[in-house]
Amino acid sequence: MVSRFFDPLHAEADRPPTDFPQGPCAMGPIDDGAELKSLHVWVFQDGAGVRAVATGKAGVHVLKGDTGPPFRKRWMVRTELEPGSDAFSGDHQATAVALAVAALPGGGTAVEHWTQTVSITV
Repeated sequence: MVSRFFDPLHAEADRPPTDFPQGPCAMGPIDDGAELKSLHVWVFQDGAGVRAVATGKAGVHVLKGDTGPPFRKRWMVRTELEPGSDAFSGDHQATAVALAVAALPGGGTAVEHWTQTVSITV
């Protein structure tokens, strides 16, 4: 596996207004020599009265100062709340899932995926 999520993920409610309902900002490191060519992220909370879901694709919601793929040292994907989703709660952990096409050290590519329990800060 070439990456993981940083923990905690930060909810975007306090960020500047955008044209989309912001979910958590997903971020993580990348192993030395690896490169993520594409990346999709899902973050969700389901329990204790919270039903929150956000998804994102690298390079879609790029704000000033952000970068899109390829990612070499670390990655960042801004997620968007799905229609009908609750806001994320800082009182409950979330599950974060990522799926990427990675260029591997030494050549070749692989489909990489990782799932991790994360905290949410609001």
